[in-house]
Amino acid sequence: MFNSTLSGLKELELARIVQESLLPKGKLEIGQYRFYGFSTMQCQVGGDYFDFKVRDNNCVEVILGDVSGHGLPAALVVAMAKSAFMLLSGLESLLPSDVLTKISQAFLKILNKLKMMTCFLARIDLSRHKLYCSNAGQNAPMLLDRSKEVLEIKIKAFPLGTRQKTNYQNEEVSFPEGGWFVLYSDGVVEALSPSGEMYGYERLKDSIKANCGKSPTLTVEKILANLKAFTLEVPWADDVTVFVIQREEF
Repeated sequence: MFNSTLSGLKELELARIVQESLLPKGKLEIGQYRFYGFSTMQCQVGGDYFDFKVRDNNCVEVILGDVSGHGLPAALVVAMAKSAFMLLSGLESLLPSDVLTKISQAFLKILNKLKMMTCFLARIDLSRHKLYCSNAGQNAPMLLDRSKEVLEIKIKAFPLGTRQKTNYQNEEVSFPEGGWFVLYSDGVVEALSPSGEMYGYERLKDSIKANCGKSPTLTVEKILANLKAFTLEVPWADDVTVFVIQREEF
């Protein structure tokens, strides 16, 4: 039994190493834009996923998703999602909604509704400063402008892998100079204080207003520190991911 347990632990550790390799390392800087994200898992392997892909000097694709459940099954679905994202996001003929539709169809065929994934996908045109977005049940990202006004990009749709017929929509949003775009998983807004109060969207919005301003790396660190100050000794019950994109002012 001891050897079996040890073998299982080694397999989980290997799975953790593999999953960490699926997430981007460090930050990305291209033109006026700066990208940085951080994900922390509440067990050795989890279900949160974020990524970015430079298609050319004028276009970057970004994604943030959350697979239902935790552990090895969720991590395997994350690996599937990354493979599909890397394959499909480089195809110029596909809009973000088309990419989500194809991933959803693959999940439905392979997973047969045993697992689902919420997912937000955006294509950033770096020359026109436009976001082309689509969403599959993921929390609405927040876009902060220089005046500290926050726009929540709300696009309602079902998660990936849940419906035969999908109707994912595309939305075009201007990325203002000096603006900040914040993506996050539900583990952020659903984290609890010692009294059982949820962190929620308004606290996150206030944290974004207060902490966006220097670099995406520092902004992510401050948002997570603010979350930790709220939850104190209460462990985060879910994986937590924050992904920040900045358009610098010239």
